[in-house]
Amino acid sequence: MTYSKYLLNHIVRHGEAISRLKAELRQPDAWGDENDPIHAVSFDAANFVWSFLASYGLEKITEDRSLRNHIAEQIIASLRAYPELNTDQLKDDIYQL
Repeated sequence: MTYSKYLLNHIVRHGEAISRLKAELRQPDAWGDENDPIHAVSFDAANFVWSFLASYGLEKITEDRSLRNHIAEQIIASLRAYPELNTDQLKDDIYQL
C-alpha cells in the first residue's frame, strides 16, 4: 500500500496512540465484551475531544460523559456506514504489527 505524505505525517504524529490502542485491543476484554476496533478508536477519539474541551475549563461538559458518548456514537455510526471498511479485517490485523 502506498501512503501519501499527508497520511504518513499523521501516522507518525499519532503513532504512539495507534500502538497503544492496538496493544489494548490485543488484551482479552480490554474494551469490554466487544473488543471491537471501531468501538475502541471511536471512544478513544471522543475521549481526546472531551479532554481537550475540558482543558479549556468548560466545566459543564465535565459533569458527565454525555458529550463524549455522543461524539463516540457519531464516529461509530460514520465508520459503520462506510462500506469499504471491513471490521472483521480490522480485528484480524490488530494482532499484526
